[in-house]
Amino acid sequence: MLKKAFISMLCGLLCAFVMFTATAQAAEYSLSDLSVCKRVFACGNAAAYFYGYTNTALISSRVSDGCRTSRVDVDGVIRAVTHSGSFTYALLSVRSRQYSILRLNAENGSYSIFDLKTDSDIDPDSIAADNEAVYLMTLTGSRREAAGFDFSGNKTASYSLSNGVAGLFSNGSNAYALSLGGEIFRLDGSIAVHCANAACNAQICDAGDGYIFTDGRLVSLSDGSSTACSACLAAMGQNGAVTSDSGMLMTAANGRIYLLNSDFICAESDETSAAAQSDSGSLRTWSELTINGETTVSQLKNMYPDIKNVYDENGGEVTRGKLRTGYRADSACIVILGDLDGSGTISSSDMKLLMEYQIGKAQLSGAFLKAADYNSDGTVDNRDLVLISKNK
Repeated sequence: MLKKAFISMLCGLLCAFVMFTATAQAAEYSLSDLSVCKRVFACGNAAAYFYGYTNTALISSRVSDGCRTSRVDVDGVIRAVTHSGSFTYALLSVRSRQYSILRLNAENGSYSIFDLKTDSDIDPDSIAADNEAVYLMTLTGSRREAAGFDFSGNKTASYSLSNGVAGLFSNGSNAYALSLGGEIFRLDGSIAVHCANAACNAQICDAGDGYIFTDGRLVSLSDGSSTACSACLAAMGQNGAVTSDSGMLMTAANGRIYLLNSDFICAESDETSAAAQSDSGSLRTWSELTINGETTVSQLKNMYPDIKNVYDENGGEVTRGKLRTGYRADSACIVILGDLDGSGTISSSDMKLLMEYQIGKAQLSGAFLKAADYNSDGTVDNRDLVLISKNK
């Protein structure tokens, strides 16, 4: 009797161990339907979505505790795609200067198509969407602006950015416009709200709800702060930046990391597993932090809970007050865009210092030179001077 009980207990423990091992391993999903696409993109919010298009088909895969792939074949040519919330969108060229929008529910595969009712010339290179509208670029002469359309195709809003529109993109459930000056604006109702900066020609990759990865930086779309990541891919997990030097796309959703490899296998894992899969093997690695002006020490620690200490330029610990260019957060150098003099405030003295630098009367290096590159395009020039003057 005791022998049978022991054997039963041993079998139970073995089954529990096998179940635990299976749940601890990263889940993998085949997204081979996407292999026919011209381009593939990622979006992370309530779930992870990977989507792409051919000339005549929109394909979208929802990945989260399982996988569902939807495909819609269309009459017309697909010019641009985006994803927002639970929906994947495509801009269709139906005939000369006539466009339609395909709206695909990636949760259940249902979709609708509506025609755009506008006399404006559409630039079909870019599209964005939120819960209320889709957004397209329109041409006024040689200048590109943004316009919003409801889900019946009616034009509802126009957005004229001071530097013109370079492109549109979606993140989470919001729509954004990138200006030719490198400023990122959230398109909110009838207004465009400046929220972050990037290079004007930047390739923008989704990095989870509220974050993008562009030009080696993980950028927050809520407060404009950015983190330098020395990896090919990055996403914002619950505890900080997760990076990888392998794979095609990476995003984050619900505290999980999703990495799509070149063989169209998507690995879903927690942050620790994702970091272990990374060639760099590093979690939350950065050499510098770019932070908005007026950010305080306590706000920085709330944004990045792993940061333990902040130090001034002389190595003394700073426990309160505004951050300044040249401060350090643990080992990361802090850059305040526009704060060239290290005062923590963007003012006319920063403009004067930049002008003197441009004519060779002042020197800038390290974090202070990076602070002068306000639009983060890798070059310090008059465009940065104009942006600093607008934000001082």
